[in-house]
Amino acid sequence: MKILTKLPAIVLIFIFNLPNFVTAEEQAEHYIEYADIILNIQQSPANNAMEGYLLAIPCDNCPPTRIEVNQSTTIQINGNPVPLEKLGMKIDWQGAVFYLQSKPPVATRLMLN
Repeated sequence: MKILTKLPAIVLIFIFNLPNFVTAEEQAEHYIEYADIILNIQQSPANNAMEGYLLAIPCDNCPPTRIEVNQSTTIQINGNPVPLEKLGMKIDWQGAVFYLQSKPPVATRLMLN
């Protein structure tokens, strides 16, 4: 009998926390492997932060996916972490991009070859 009196409270707690469960699922990291990656990234003169975007093209007939790049994005070349300056003027790469499926998608890691 006591459980029936607590059931409405349990249901309300579940209903109010449901958006948190959905948000956590949406924040799962996605990735595109073996992609041609075109970079348009620069260092902001105002705060020296990395900003820009990339286009990831997974196959010859696939449309490119635009993914934002920010200060929290890490860059690796051949498995070694590198600063943005190390990329030089090269904009076309191959590799993998890991990102959060948000609006817009934001890169968490770039693994370049």
